[in-house]
Amino acid sequence: MSQDSVSRIIGIRHRVKKTKKGEARPTQICIFTPSSGKTDSLELEDDTAERDFALGVLPVAWQPITESDNPNDFPVHNLVWTKVKNPDDLPVFSKTQDGQLKKGYFRKDGKQLYFASKIPTAYEGLRDGDTVAMMLGGSGDTFAYALANRSRKLVNSKAFRVPPFIIKKRREKTKDDDAIVLAQLFVSEPDLFYEVRERDRRLIKLRIALQDRIDVMKARIACEQRLRQRFNGATFTEELVPGKTIEDEFLAKKANDVILSEVLKEELSVEKKLKQACMDLDVFEQLFVPIEGVDYKIASRIIANVIDIRRFPTAAKFCKFCGAFVLPDGRFPRDRSGEMGNWNHTIRQALYLIGDQMNRRPDSVWGKKFLERKVYLQQKHPDVILVEGLDDDGKKGLIKMYTKGHIHKMARWSALNKFARRLWKDWWKLEGGAPAKPKPTPTPVSETASEPTPELVPEPMTV
Repeated sequence: MSQDSVSRIIGIRHRVKKTKKGEARPTQICIFTPSSGKTDSLELEDDTAERDFALGVLPVAWQPITESDNPNDFPVHNLVWTKVKNPDDLPVFSKTQDGQLKKGYFRKDGKQLYFASKIPTAYEGLRDGDTVAMMLGGSGDTFAYALANRSRKLVNSKAFRVPPFIIKKRREKTKDDDAIVLAQLFVSEPDLFYEVRERDRRLIKLRIALQDRIDVMKARIACEQRLRQRFNGATFTEELVPGKTIEDEFLAKKANDVILSEVLKEELSVEKKLKQACMDLDVFEQLFVPIEGVDYKIASRIIANVIDIRRFPTAAKFCKFCGAFVLPDGRFPRDRSGEMGNWNHTIRQALYLIGDQMNRRPDSVWGKKFLERKVYLQQKHPDVILVEGLDDDGKKGLIKMYTKGHIHKMARWSALNKFARRLWKDWWKLEGGAPAKPKPTPTPVSETASEPTPELVPEPMTV
């Protein structure tokens, strides 16, 4: 899209609105008008402001209310409210003839009374011809969805996103300038951006569906735990009577609990939505469905957390994000005391489940690759050896290397490393090719056990 074909370029740096300490972190907006060279900045303080901006009805200027104005013509949150100290000092037109406060001119917050002192006179937001430039992935996904969806109803308006690694290279100061950087980058290099398409909106829906499933699962588990605690308390504090086993009695209690029953219905509903959201994605249908043993529950964890494969310019970066890589000292990454894992734990759990399916399905494509790696490693390391190393607590000692369990783990994660690299390659093909700024790619992982393949070394057993 050329610069002359847009009326304004809007760079957006999305933020989580508040930190845990309550610090304000508003979404930052940079509006650049190519025709005049003018640049304006805005801050969206909350989700309501983001919605109003997408609709083009975000107030940016106000004037004192007059007798001819009616505050009921405006949304309550768009008015400027002033604390009332003495109701007698308020304008006469805000009261009825008998002195009562008119509806719409006042609101209460606890005991505090507020008066609608100003009404909006100017608005800002998405318009015809606007082009939105955002970061790909992260907390701004839902806002990008709303802006892209709104753009479809406007004339010559579109939403674009760019991989974070590109912005990181262009960033000169702090992340607080990202909104300006995004707008400037779209002006100079628009080809680096990807339009938010229908399939991108479907992917965002999948992320929402997965989060809904996780939330409902947590609610169901918490409900079952509370029910069990109350049941145990009642069982042993009331008169003891013989009967069925306590476990059978608890199962009967669960089956008749109204609250748990409703939570289970909701869980079934979100499961169906998650499955449908997966089936609506070509990524799932083309890349995951053909893999034996991988269903929508496993695939959704990977797809939703990867967000967009275009965030990863190389297979090595993708493997590191997934946790399928080797540490500099040769150990396989895992959570250890005093160490913080910088990989995505949800994806790594999903990969572990895929590795388990490889082991359970030896005749499948990836099951055979796992067995090939296992045979290769067994032949290369036929004997168990003792070496000086660090245990889980970071203490030095003798550790066993190349036991049966150790070989099994090495083969599993070596196969998963190959799986992650293959997934990265096929996913990029589905997106239309290679990264916009390709780097030298690592040597492809061998498809045979006899050729060199990186050995992934999980923690050996401590003697």
